[in-house]
Amino acid sequence: MKRSLLVLLAYASVAVAACNSGAAPDPAPKADPAVAATVAVTGASPRSMAAGQQQGACGGGEACGGERATPGSCGEAANVPDTPAVTTTDPVSGAPMYVVGAKLSGLPVVKVADLIAKPDDYAGKTIRVEGDVSAMCTHRRGWFSVQDAGDKSGTYVRILTAPSFLVPPGSIGKKARAEGRVEVIDVDPGSAQHYAQEHRLPGQDVDGVPNKTVVIRAIGAEFI
Repeated sequence: MKRSLLVLLAYASVAVAACNSGAAPDPAPKADPAVAATVAVTGASPRSMAAGQQQGACGGGEACGGERATPGSCGEAANVPDTPAVTTTDPVSGAPMYVVGAKLSGLPVVKVADLIAKPDDYAGKTIRVEGDVSAMCTHRRGWFSVQDAGDKSGTYVRILTAPSFLVPPGSIGKKARAEGRVEVIDVDPGSAQHYAQEHRLPGQDVDGVPNKTVVIRAIGAEFI
């Protein structure tokens, strides 16, 4: 018993000595690939990005589905190259226009209100919508939302731009045209709460099913 006690005391002394002598600290945590990718794409600070992920945020309080690359989350945009928008002139208004992704093909316009009212009529089809940009993912720029021009009812559709392209910074308040495939996806409660609180996008009960939402998987867009 005495011998065992002496061994324990000797071990404790060695451990204390190592600590006091400045023994090497624990190895630094490995870099998060998602953080590295976002830094490469957006130029964000690795320190601020890591802090945001530890808080479950996407900078500015965005939850973004917990940074997972789930359908519709800004995590999908983590590895999308930030291709500069092409600056041109809008043939309709003559105002400067920013084109991202594939060139629009000129499909007939579907009103956002009609799309949300009858999503089953459009699911799986490629359509075109136009309207006012009411919100966007300000962290990874993986989506934006559109309302019919002048519509004050709050009816919107979220346009998912990843993996095709990223939303140009500062697009809220601009007018936009986009073409893409209509999808009906699940939204986890945490993300739904985030969209409502941070972006003022109310939930959509598609066909009476909570946490279902209508989105457009865009191939290209124009911002005016």
